[in-house]
Amino acid sequence: MLYKKIQQFLFKNKTRTYIVPTSFGFAFAVLGLVLFALAVGAANNLAYIFIFFLISVALTSMSITNKNVDGLIISEPTGGIIFAEEPCNLGVLIQNKNATCVRDLEIYGKGYDQKLILNELDSGLEVSILVPWTAPRRGLINSPIFISQSDYPFGLLRAWKVFEFPKKFFVFPARKGDPTFPPLSVVSQENKNGGLFKDHRFYTSSDPLSRIDWKASARRQSHLIKTFEESENHSLYFCWEQTSHLNDFEARVSQLALWLDKAEKSGLLYSVKINDHQTLFESGKSHYLKCLEFLALMNPGDQG
Repeated sequence: MLYKKIQQFLFKNKTRTYIVPTSFGFAFAVLGLVLFALAVGAANNLAYIFIFFLISVALTSMSITNKNVDGLIISEPTGGIIFAEEPCNLGVLIQNKNATCVRDLEIYGKGYDQKLILNELDSGLEVSILVPWTAPRRGLINSPIFISQSDYPFGLLRAWKVFEFPKKFFVFPARKGDPTFPPLSVVSQENKNGGLFKDHRFYTSSDPLSRIDWKASARRQSHLIKTFEESENHSLYFCWEQTSHLNDFEARVSQLALWLDKAEKSGLLYSVKINDHQTLFESGKSHYLKCLEFLALMNPGDQG
């Protein structure tokens, strides 16, 4: 029975506090050992008293440093629209369960150099902060592991806690590439609704197959595309074939994401087509996110 209770305590799913000496702490310990050796050799009572003072400082530092981190609680992070390889901020709620004020805390995502410094948090208080984070890739990404650490008060020891969360974030493709819209991406309203026909032109690899005039192509023995009279109201059409000049799969996805982002910011209607999947000609946040989500989950097998 006692063994089971000990096992449950040791393996209980909880956030533990860890503590190790800093480089300054190791130097402090070496200095203490040297002074102790000198005190023994000289049999000097004042030296003994000084060594005991140093030991008390180290023990006090250990207790304060541990408590400074032990009562800290970090809530599950929240985020807005996140793009791969672009810095963003995740919102977290930090609560101080200690009976004393927490000081000189560093909070960061594991594996990331960006850190947030929290100078002071009074007992029982909670504060909402933004922690910098850069998602490494697109797709459904696990929440970063958060670490809170401190070497307060003397810098002899460093204590830290690790916070892991089951949450996943939707990370959209990095917006990279040529900002210029691809040739033949502009679709007039008449074109989109079957309006004023102008003439035919030869098919190119950047054109969607749906725009081929099959009857005229059969007569001319060559693939032909219908063209229409220009209109002041334009929509934009994006497809996988328009990125054929790029060899890297991720570069092609990022290029489409950049075009979608520019079209949305310009207030234009736009549609994206990958294989058999095509969105409507729309604009707005909901349509924008729907298109980006589709790109975020693409894999090499989806390319046209």
